[in-house]
Amino acid sequence: MRGLSQRQLAARMGRPQQVINEIIRGKKALTPETALGLERVLGVSAGTWVRLEGDYRLKLARRKLAAVS
Repeated sequence: MRGLSQRQLAARMGRPQQVINEIIRGKKALTPETALGLERVLGVSAGTWVRLEGDYRLKLARRKLAAVS
């Protein structure tokens, strides 16, 4: 994350550190609002973050479906 700690990133985004940690660990979904914050702090477009989150959640759903089959 460009040399930022989770604490620093959370502070720059105005978000709780726990939220950032849960997103990084895949325990919490990245919202469009968080994507906009990441865009502002890191310079990577919000659309990129939203697409990455969608791809990740789709992969999880496919794994879950495969495990049931």
